[in-house]
Amino acid sequence: MRPISFTRAQPAADADSIVSAQSLSVSGAITLDGVLVSNGVATLTVPAVLTAYSQASSSINFVVTGTGPAGQSQVETLAVTASGTITGSLSFATVTGIVASAAAASTISIGNGVPGYTGWLPLDIYTPNQVTNISAKTSGTVNYSVEYTNEDPFDLSIQQLAVAHPNASLTASTKDETQFTTTLMRSVRLKINSGDGSVRFTVVQQSTK
Repeated sequence: MRPISFTRAQPAADADSIVSAQSLSVSGAITLDGVLVSNGVATLTVPAVLTAYSQASSSINFVVTGTGPAGQSQVETLAVTASGTITGSLSFATVTGIVASAAAASTISIGNGVPGYTGWLPLDIYTPNQVTNISAKTSGTVNYSVEYTNEDPFDLSIQQLAVAHPNASLTASTKDETQFTTTLMRSVRLKINSGDGSVRFTVVQQSTK
């Protein structure tokens, strides 16, 4: 396969980039009005997880619909049970709608967090005696992990099982790494756990036969 190489830079976290600070007098659909919103759709510069903020203790579910890094449709519920900020687990490329399960007496907002993961990068599982080499060059402050799946990365109807890379050095790493594995992997992806730096990510797969 041809080498895969790209740089992943993280946008700054913004607590109200999708829904600006407001009070919800009723439950139901929320108007998306943050700085990332155009024509009713929030488009994230880089796919990222979402955050929901509540000024005071509340019990409310925000059901978010949109698309993931590969363009797949996805839904996530951000469950607020107290004051402060909660963070979701799915990376969103776009947000097309948010529905609140109840009214909120306090101020709420919804935005993007810093961390997020890329779409799945397919590898060639038919390469004989394959070795996969992964290099990561960091810049600034960043914590990242490499994950893999052996499920079909082109099946966008499922949430593929993400497994930590076989080489532990590529989990929660904060520095430059070059590691290889002979473990069969159908696809890999880069996940940014925290920080505001960037990662230059390169995958090379070859046969030793």
